[in-house]
Amino acid sequence: MFKLSSIQSLSFAVGAVGFVGLSSVLGASSAEAAIINGSFNSGFSSWQTTGVTSVTGGVASLNTNSGSSLGALESFLGLAPGTIGTIGSSPTDGSAIKQSFFATAGDVVSFDWQFLAGDNLPYNDFAFTTLSSAAQLLSDVSIVGNFGDSGLQTFSWLIPTTGTYTLGLGVMNSLDSVVNSILEVDNVAGGSTAVPTPALLPGLLGLGVAALRKRKSEGSETEKETVGVNA
Repeated sequence: MFKLSSIQSLSFAVGAVGFVGLSSVLGASSAEAAIINGSFNSGFSSWQTTGVTSVTGGVASLNTNSGSSLGALESFLGLAPGTIGTIGSSPTDGSAIKQSFFATAGDVVSFDWQFLAGDNLPYNDFAFTTLSSAAQLLSDVSIVGNFGDSGLQTFSWLIPTTGTYTLGLGVMNSLDSVVNSILEVDNVAGGSTAVPTPALLPGLLGLGVAALRKRKSEGSETEKETVGVNA
């Protein structure tokens, strides 16, 4: 059982988190945590999307048809202009999803994927993944064949240094903007839990207020007892 002095110290620490540390907590975003809703059981909750995307049976589908322009998609993913063109041939438009998260050096971020080519060469539609400014080809028509299917695959990113990253997944048309190719994604996992998010603030504030009220109450009782003794 805690001694009274220990309880007071603990209350003060909690109060410090609730008030002194409030500015740092407010500065944290919900992105600073491990991947959320990587199973897509809650649709695209915690994910951002662009282009044509959907979730069916807990699997995310990204489509090339009627997607976002190449420039808009690169901007959405935080990529330098021309980056996607270095991993796929003649990209035109497509779709993508992304989520930011916190990770420590050595963490692994992985996901299951499948590329369904709806086109034939030379229209080399392709699927890809990004990690912040880096981009990696997953598959394209030339790999799976005309109207081919990659089958279920798993891809992993190794986190090089501790920090906040953005994972991106996308699919692009090549040469034209017709005939639909699809990237399916599921079981995205990885990252590290970091700082509290804004959703936790009410609880932290409550703890801080309760701690300070307790300390004030204890102080008042002490004062009353002292006055009584002196009287």
